[in-house]
Amino acid sequence: MDVLYQDTSPNTVRLTITAPHLTNPELAQYLYLNYNDTKTVTGLTFTPVFSLWQGVATVYSQTLSKNNLQAATGGKYDIQLGFQTAGGLSGQFNGGDKVVFDITTSSGSLSSFDFAFKSVPGAAGSFYAAAFIMQTGNGEKANGYIGASTFTSVSVPEPVSGMTAAGLGLFGLVLCRRNGKTTPMAE
Repeated sequence: MDVLYQDTSPNTVRLTITAPHLTNPELAQYLYLNYNDTKTVTGLTFTPVFSLWQGVATVYSQTLSKNNLQAATGGKYDIQLGFQTAGGLSGQFNGGDKVVFDITTSSGSLSSFDFAFKSVPGAAGSFYAAAFIMQTGNGEKANGYIGASTFTSVSVPEPVSGMTAAGLGLFGLVLCRRNGKTTPMAE
């Protein structure tokens, strides 16, 4: 699973989640994320950008609870996004699918760096994010967690002219990205 945070305007962060490495019949049921502990996670609003969703049903769940969402032995997280497990390939979050949310807050400021925090440690360690993946093998009955142990930040300099801004606009303003490396966690 790849997670991309992008500051799109003051106090708005675009969250793009893709699953380029999942193979049939694997599917993502839950994604766990962290948030800055000095801020109020329950003040966040996740607005789906359904026009940018690809290959997955527009059905999801969301739970916000500071350091209270357990991802097996990979620690406790602040945010849990859940995706449909029924409906076959056209409804499930499988390889090649994409979901997009715009995140805002009702309390204070917000930037992509507010998500660059690790979980409260569990037996397998502390991670920036985790995902619960279903049907990973053994007759499609095995399930397991994966965790992101790194968080990569990419800064794009401010444009100096309108022409530079137009050129950068073609590439997008990416501020933070979790790399595709995952660390397995025990279930």
